[in-house]
Amino acid sequence: MRCSTNLVFRAMLFVLLIWNFGNSQTPRSFHANLTIGKQSAYQYIIPPIHGKVAFTRLGRIKVIIIGDTVSQDMGLNGVASGHVVEFVRWSSDGQKLAVLTRNGLTARGNVYVMNASKNAPLTLLVSDADWTPNCTIGFHTNGNEILYAKSSVLWAIDINTKNTRRPFNTSDCNGEMGVSADGNRIVWRGAGNMLYKYDFTSQISKNYNPNAVCSAGISPDGTLVMNNTTAHTDAYGTFEEHKTLQIWSFDTTGVLRTELILTDGLPDPHWDNHHWSNSNDWIAGKGHDNSGAWGEAYIINVSNNITYRVTWERSADYPDLWVDTTYTPTSVKTNISSSSTSGRTGVQLTYANGFPQLSISITGNHDVRVYNILGQLLQSQNGYGPSSYSFPHLHSGLYFIQVRTQQGTAVQKMAIIR
Repeated sequence: MRCSTNLVFRAMLFVLLIWNFGNSQTPRSFHANLTIGKQSAYQYIIPPIHGKVAFTRLGRIKVIIIGDTVSQDMGLNGVASGHVVEFVRWSSDGQKLAVLTRNGLTARGNVYVMNASKNAPLTLLVSDADWTPNCTIGFHTNGNEILYAKSSVLWAIDINTKNTRRPFNTSDCNGEMGVSADGNRIVWRGAGNMLYKYDFTSQISKNYNPNAVCSAGISPDGTLVMNNTTAHTDAYGTFEEHKTLQIWSFDTTGVLRTELILTDGLPDPHWDNHHWSNSNDWIAGKGHDNSGAWGEAYIINVSNNITYRVTWERSADYPDLWVDTTYTPTSVKTNISSSSTSGRTGVQLTYANGFPQLSISITGNHDVRVYNILGQLLQSQNGYGPSSYSFPHLHSGLYFIQVRTQQGTAVQKMAIIR
C-alpha cells in the first residue's frame, strides 16, 4: 500500500510541477533574489527522469537519487586496509556497483563488486588492476562481467566465477571505457589520449579524433561516441578548457555529429569525466571551478543540451547516471478543483535572499506538510488562522508544500538555497 501511494504522489507532483511553473523552472519571485550564478544553478533542478547517480567523494562510495539533495554513503564493508575508493560504475540493471580502489600512492588497484545497498559487502575480484587518474573500470552490459585494465590490457572478469578473459587484443587501454547495450561495440581511452573504438562484429579497431581528448563514451545503441575536448575556442576567440562535449558517429571516422557547449554561469564553469548513462539521452559529468577544485555532479540531456545539477556537497567525482528507462510519467487528477483553487489566494510563498516564507492569511484550521521530490513526508504542522512558516532545518534543494484549509488544498513548489 505504501508503494502504490508513493507512486501516486510522485505522479501528482509531476503534474503540479508542470501546472504551476512549467519546464521545471523556479518561480520568478525566487529568481529576483538570487545572483546570476545561483539562478543558473537552480533554473533546471529536476530532470524529467527517474534514476540515481553513483560517485565517489573523498574516498567514499556515494549514491544520490535524482531530485534529492542528500546522498547516501554506501559504506566500505570489505575494502582492503590502506585502499581508497577512486571509481564506481553501475551495472546495466542498476542493482550492482563495480568499484576500483587505489593502494596508497602506487599504480595498482583492487576491483570489487557490491550490491547497490547501504553497507553491502564488497567482494574482491582483482587485486592487481591498473590504477590511473582515469576511470579504468566498467560493467560489461552482459551484467556478468566487469571490465578493467591490467598492464594497459583490457580484461573482463566474471563476478560469479571470477574467470577472466581478454575480449580482444589491445595493449593501450589506460582510461575511460564504455560498451554498447548489445555488447558488440566498445570505446576506451588509449595511449596519448587517443580515443579508440572496436566493433566485435567486424573485428575492426580504430582511433578517432586525433586531437588530445578525454572522457571516452558510447551511446547505449552503439551509434555514437563521445569525448570531452581539452580545449575549445568560442565565437569570440576566447580559450575555454573542458567546455565542449563532442559527439561522433561510431561508423564514420572523422565526422563530427554535434558539439554540446556546456552551460555558462553554473557554479562549476569547467567540466570533466563524462560518462554515457544507460539511456541514449543522458550523460553524466562533474564540474570544477577556476581554481581546479572538484565540484558537483551534473547530468546533461543530449538532445536539448540542458544541464541539471545533481549533488550539493562538492568533491563529487566520476559520476555515473543510471536511468530507470521503464518509468513513464503518469497523469492523475489532483484534488485542486476550480472551487478549491480560489482558496489559494490565502496561501502565499515568498522568498527573501533565497529563504522561503509561507504565509497563510485565511481563518480556520489548516495543515502544512512538506515533501521531498520522492514524495516522502519531511515535516507536518497544524495551525489556526493567519500564520507564517519558515523552514530552517531543510537542506538546499527542491520541495513541495501541501497546505490544506477549509477552502481546499494547495500545493506549491519550494526551492531552498543555503
